[in-house]
Amino acid sequence: MSDELDLSFLYYFSAASQDLLEVRINGLQEGTSPALVYHWLHHDQETQQLHKLTFQSMGSDHGQDLRVFAEAELRFNASQAQLRWTNSVAEEKQVLDALSVQQIPSVLTARAQNFLRSLRT
Repeated sequence: MSDELDLSFLYYFSAASQDLLEVRINGLQEGTSPALVYHWLHHDQETQQLHKLTFQSMGSDHGQDLRVFAEAELRFNASQAQLRWTNSVAEEKQVLDALSVQQIPSVLTARAQNFLRSLRT
């Protein structure tokens, strides 16, 4: 039996130095906590490291989707996203392009697969 997770990539945002993905793990037992099903992963392209953002809430504001994490706030529409780290001294917003999930590089999907598998062990 394969230990591959059945993943669906829901959102993909990318910039020169980072990527942000929302990933759903499919096929989990009914009633599984959404925190174990849905994962927002930040990918640092320089270090090639992934880390999971701690989801707090979602909504919309001024025509943009909004996701709030312990570490950051993400506002996005169909073409771009703005990411603001909550621990940043500056109020600088990082702009990422909103891309189709079909454009996620295979190396990044493999990295996400390995990262999420490691969370389950």
